[in-house]
Amino acid sequence: MKKILTALTAAVFLLGGAASEQPDAAVNAAIEYMVARGTPETMERTLKAVFDSQLAGNPELLPYRDALLGYLRSCLSYEANRDELAAVYAANFTPAELAELTRFARTPLGRKLARVDAEVGAALSEATSRKLVDNQKDFERDLQRIIKEKTTETTP
Repeated sequence: MKKILTALTAAVFLLGGAASEQPDAAVNAAIEYMVARGTPETMERTLKAVFDSQLAGNPELLPYRDALLGYLRSCLSYEANRDELAAVYAANFTPAELAELTRFARTPLGRKLARVDAEVGAALSEATSRKLVDNQKDFERDLQRIIKEKTTETTP
């Protein structure tokens, strides 16, 4: 009986260790994939674009540029977001799938896809921001109409 308990305890310990290694393997594979895909460089370009945009739109921030850059780095840099991004990839892909994606990311087509994805993301962000601004007055008008209708319905 003692041998069975010892064997079960060892099995639970070993299985527990294997289970805890699996997420680490996926996270490490995700980090390797992000590096191969150029995520650190893409995020750095994005950070610099946001920084330049903030300074251009708010020249009063120029004396505080170092503080602003530090703040943006703490929120937008690859280093600040690496673990959360890796966790998302690790939750959605196995280490083997991430290894396959990494191999693809290192090909010319994979590098092109990463570059184009970044450009598409930037264009989409710009287009949706522009549409939100362009349609804000229509939304406000419609919202006022709805509020007026609701107020009229509830007033005896």
